[in-house]
Amino acid sequence: MNPNAVPFSRPGRGPAWPPALRTLPYALALAVLLLPGCSALPGAQPARLHYVITVDPGAAGATVVVTATGSVPHGFRMLLPPQGRRRELHPLAALEEGEVAVPGTSVRYRVYAPGPPHSGAGFACYRGFELLAQPAGLQPARLDSITLEFRLPPGQAVVAPLARLAHDPDAPGRGPITIRREEFGTLLESYVALGDYRVRVVPGVPDRLPPIVWGRRGLGATSEAELLELVEKLLAAHVDAFGPDRVEEPLSVVVDYPYSGHGFAGNATGRSIDLRLSRDLGPADSPGLVRLVSHELAHFWLGGAFRFPKPEDHWFVEGAADYYGLRARVATGLTDDAQAGDELADKWYEMSGNRWLHEPMEDLGRHFNDEAEAFTASYARGCVTAWALDWRARTLGRPALAEALKSDARGHDHAPMRQLLATHLRGPDWKPGALGEDPGSIVGRLLGPEPELPLAEALAAAGLEYRAVPTQGLTFGLERFEPGTTRLLSVPPGSPARTEGIRPGDAIREVDGTPVGDTVDLEIAIERSYARPSYKLEGMEVTYERAGTFDRVRLFAAPEVRPMWVDGSGERAGQVLP
Repeated sequence: MNPNAVPFSRPGRGPAWPPALRTLPYALALAVLLLPGCSALPGAQPARLHYVITVDPGAAGATVVVTATGSVPHGFRMLLPPQGRRRELHPLAALEEGEVAVPGTSVRYRVYAPGPPHSGAGFACYRGFELLAQPAGLQPARLDSITLEFRLPPGQAVVAPLARLAHDPDAPGRGPITIRREEFGTLLESYVALGDYRVRVVPGVPDRLPPIVWGRRGLGATSEAELLELVEKLLAAHVDAFGPDRVEEPLSVVVDYPYSGHGFAGNATGRSIDLRLSRDLGPADSPGLVRLVSHELAHFWLGGAFRFPKPEDHWFVEGAADYYGLRARVATGLTDDAQAGDELADKWYEMSGNRWLHEPMEDLGRHFNDEAEAFTASYARGCVTAWALDWRARTLGRPALAEALKSDARGHDHAPMRQLLATHLRGPDWKPGALGEDPGSIVGRLLGPEPELPLAEALAAAGLEYRAVPTQGLTFGLERFEPGTTRLLSVPPGSPARTEGIRPGDAIREVDGTPVGDTVDLEIAIERSYARPSYKLEGMEVTYERAGTFDRVRLFAAPEVRPMWVDGSGERAGQVLP
C-alpha cells in the first residue's frame, strides 16, 4: 500500500487517472451532505471527495484513489478499509481548483477481494467499508458531494442499494448521479457487488416495500422467477409483522450459485443481503433453502430497521430472525403450523449436549464467529427463547414482541435486550417491589445458565410439551455442515457420531479411506459404505480432523430421533405460534 502515490496531473484541470487496461469507465456521483445545517466558510468552495475504483481483470481486487477538493480542514484524515484486523488513517489535504495533484492531496490504496465464496473469477462482493475509505476524526464543515468513479472490465456491473440504481440499473455508465446524504452511510454498511452480474430492479409496493436492486450471476436449479416470487411473498409477511421501513430507500439482493447438493448460505448487512445457493436444488426440493431466505430477509428489520449494536444482543439478532422467518413461512403457507412445531422442537433437541445451553446467552456474541457450538446456539437457543417470550407476552395480555421492537429498538442507544424485553413483559403499570410474580423475570431465567425449567413453563402455558421419539429412520449423526465443506455445525445428541466423540467444528475427511471434499462426496461415500456386504460387521470408518489432528472412528447407523411438541392429548401439536 502506498498512500502517497498520486495520479497523472493535468494543469488547470485537476487530477487525471491512469486508464485501466481493457476496462470501461463507470462514473457514479453521490451527493452527500454529512453534516446538515453546517455551512462552509464564506467564499470557501464546498468540500468534495472523488473516488476512482479500478477493478482488476478477474475481480481479484481493486485499486482506489481518493482526492479531496474545496474546504477540507487542516488535519482531515481518511480511514482506510481493514487489512486483516488493522485499519490505517491517512491525512488528506484539499486540492485547489486548477492545481495538480501532489502527495497529501490524494490517498491511494489497494483492496483485495474477500475470500471465497464472496469472490471468484469475474466478481467480488464487498462490504462497503471493505472497499471505500471514509472520513474519520475531524470532518469537513460541509461535505458537498462524493463521487464514485468505477472502472470495470467489460460486461461487469454494480449491485448496491442506491436510489439511482433502483431507477436505472445501468446508470453507472451514464455519468454522475446525485443522491441523498444518507446513502453514503448506507453504502458503507451494505454490500457493494462488482462483477459479471445481471442486474434488474424489482419494483416496490407503495407505502409497504421499497424497490430492490437485484443482481444475479450464474444459474441454478432455482429459476429467477421462482426465487423472486419467494422473496416478494416473504418480504410482504415481514412487513405485516414489523411494518414498513424506509420505503423510499432501496434494498439490494445479490444471488450466486457456488454450491452443489444441499449447500446454501447467506449474509445480511445494512440494506442488502447476499444469497449463495445450490446449483442442484430449488425451493421445492430443499426446505432449508426457504428457511435461509426467510431468515436473511428478516434481517432487513432485525439489524436494519431495529439496531442491535451491543455484542450481548447478538443472540436476539440471529435467534429472532429464525423465529420471525418461521412466522413468515407459516403466514405465506410455505410451512404449516405442525411443521413449525417440529422445527422449534428440533432446535431445542439440537441444544442437548451443546455447552452453550448452560452458559449465559449474552456471551454468545463474543464467540459466534470462532466456535461452532456458539454459532449453532445463537440460532437454535435464540429462536426458541424468542418464541417463549412471545408466548409469555400473549399469556400476560401484552402486545407481541414485534410491537416492542417497533416502539423501543429503532435507535442505536436503546436498552440491552434483556432489559427491553423484561420491561415490555412487565407493562407500564408494574413497579419494583410489587406483590406477586415479576412478569419480566422469565427473561433473565431464559437467558441464564439453566433455561430448561422456564422453557418447560412456557410450553405448559401454551398447552404444549416437548418429546423426542425414536423413528424407523436410521442416522449416523453426520447431517449439518458448513456450506461447501465437511465441517460439522452440529452433531445430534445420542447419535452414533456423537457417541464416538465427533463434535461440532470437526471436519470429515474420509469415509472408508475415500477422501471427501464436500457434502455431495460425503453423501455418496456414506451410501456406498452402507451398501457394502461387510458393513454389518465392520460398520463405516470415518476419519475426521480437529484442530489439525486426525482421528478415526467406526460408526453403525442407529434409529433417528424425532423431536416434537405435543398437545394435551399427547398428539403432535397443530398450533404452536402465538
